Amino acid sequence: MSDQPSGSETDLPHRFLTLSNILSLCRMFLSVPFVLVMFPPSPGGRIWGGAIMAVAALTDWLDGYVARRLHQRSEWGKILDPLADKVAVLSVLVTLLLIGDLPLWYAALGISRDLMIAAGGIFIQKKYGLLLASNELGKWTVGSIALVLFLLTIGAQGVYVQGLLLLSAAMMLLSVVSYAKRAAAIVGNREV
Repeated sequence: MSDQPSGSETDLPHRFLTLSNILSLCRMFLSVPFVLVMFPPSPGGRIWGGAIMAVAALTDWLDGYVARRLHQRSEWGKILDPLADKVAVLSVLVTLLLIGDLPLWYAALGISRDLMIAAGGIFIQKKYGLLLASNELGKWTVGSIALVLFLLTIGAQGVYVQGLLLLSAAMMLLSVVSYAKRAAAIVGNREV
């Protein structure tokens, strides 16, 4: 049996309550217990914070798998999945910044990147009716951000963490440029 749905790309185009979408919502709401266990910072809180991040990562993988396997791809899922990612990452960024574990420049870059991509995505969606899906560079960038944030959450330190921080920052910049090029190509093709 194939993992690909038969017929159209989406089997449940306008359905909201699918297992895949519920997993995305769970990932979004895991931000609340994450923030609660991280304040005030403590070794036990860091362990719980890391565990919550691991569960969130599992839901991220599962929602895509379930959507493909159970043919639950939907328009809602195309919105909820990246929104859940952004809420989860933003809550971790701000939390780590507030407890002094994350440099301000990295948090500012991460938040700016998400805002630019969200604004560009909304513009393209409203004006051209297209949804710019994440590409491979975007997925690797999100993975690098998640790794850095996970390591900082559990209290990891050292040169390798600083190196990963710089590599992740470079990937964020490249992903914004890549996204901007894709958006410009859509605008250029539509204006011709």
